Amino acid sequence: MSRVAHVVALQRTSVLTLLAPYDPHVAGTPPLGLDLPDSDIDVVCEVRDFDAFAALLTEHFGDRPDFSVHARPDLDAMIIRFSAWDWPFEIFGQALPVAQQHGWRHFCVERRLLDLGGPALAQA
Repeated sequence: MSRVAHVVALQRTSVLTLLAPYDPHVAGTPPLGLDLPDSDIDVVCEVRDFDAFAALLTEHFGDRPDFSVHARPDLDAMIIRFSAWDWPFEIFGQALPVAQQHGWRHFCVERRLLDLGGPALAQA
């Protein structure tokens, strides 16, 4: 049995609605159409209050498999992981606007390269 599409997993978890105050953006391979069996769903957020961010996600997803919270003081960031609907989720919160975060910028470059390279590049 194959897992549901990443957009279905996002809808079923309501994670984007829940994270709306944090300006969530979905990044990574699934929205690029490059997802593999080991791909995860990456959500990048702007976070100023890490305690509130962790509490919110713990309240809603703390009982999910693989749930973990990792503070990254060196990046002024936090990574929260869990699994739902056969997908690993990675929620990355950093005290920067999403447009300035390295992960989001990397995703935008990948998307642009795929746009320029077309289907042949995506299959390479």
